[in-house]
Amino acid sequence: MEELSSVLCGLYGAAREVGMGEFRDVALALIQPLVAFTSATWAIGKILSHGVVHHDVHLVGEPPERLIDYEEVKHQDIAAFKIGNNPGRAFVFHAPSLYRQRRYVGIREYAKRWEHQNYVLTSRFDQDSGLLQWLGVYRGDAFDQYSERERQLLELLLPHMSEALTINRALNLKQDSPTPAHGAAMVDRFGVLHHADEKFVELLRREWPRWGDRSLPQALVEHLGRSGDGRYLGHRIVLRGRPVRDLLLLHARPRTPVDELTPRQFAVARHIADGLPYKEIAQRLGLSPATVRNYTQAIHGRLGVHSRHELAGCLKTAEI
Repeated sequence: MEELSSVLCGLYGAAREVGMGEFRDVALALIQPLVAFTSATWAIGKILSHGVVHHDVHLVGEPPERLIDYEEVKHQDIAAFKIGNNPGRAFVFHAPSLYRQRRYVGIREYAKRWEHQNYVLTSRFDQDSGLLQWLGVYRGDAFDQYSERERQLLELLLPHMSEALTINRALNLKQDSPTPAHGAAMVDRFGVLHHADEKFVELLRREWPRWGDRSLPQALVEHLGRSGDGRYLGHRIVLRGRPVRDLLLLHARPRTPVDELTPRQFAVARHIADGLPYKEIAQRLGLSPATVRNYTQAIHGRLGVHSRHELAGCLKTAEI
């Protein structure tokens, strides 16, 4: 019990201190002394009649190619179907026995190739995303089977690991938001929200008043898929995304007068805010000083500012 207590304290400590990209590696390293493994999978997705659909997957001790191989045999994965039908419980599996029948030859060979001979799987329903979250730990030795104690430990650990992951994401999103007027969220490639703060939800409803789902509006999902810079300029909000592993980190803010500037006006405005003289701005942008002066007057009029400091503050609120 003392060792378990230490692991749980470590999990919640890491949730506060570690970045989003590293947290799951740290968490899995913490549980290694309790439930030893040679590889592990911590994923969120769906388990359907034709097999697993990964929305977010984290591998330890294995290359991404393992998932490509898995796609060929996932319809045979009766272990996945079992945890999908029994969230909250953990099960021990011995692949040579589980897949001994001829119809499972594909996944039997897959389990041997990737050293998934003995493993424990457990799952839970994720309230934030409406998806199933599961954890699998694997051993390559066919004779090194998991014990009942290890099964119970993993069943106990996953809810804490899941909660610590939620805390980690919430704290990191809050720290990553430039101002209180900005909102943040994490979504997967299907547009399903894995975490969103209250401000992000409020801003999305400004743009789409009837929106209320766990997924982004379909028009936004399609736009982000096409956008090279992950930016969305809406009628009332502006969004920008950047990848974090399998997920997309989104920041949202209200649309401001800065968003009405043309690309050339915005470039001039940035240089003015940085304190550069007209002559230097002209040289950098290939313009005449008189043209830069005209741009400056137009920018001041559009934004309603009268000084470089006011302009800098206006641009600051539009960062995302």
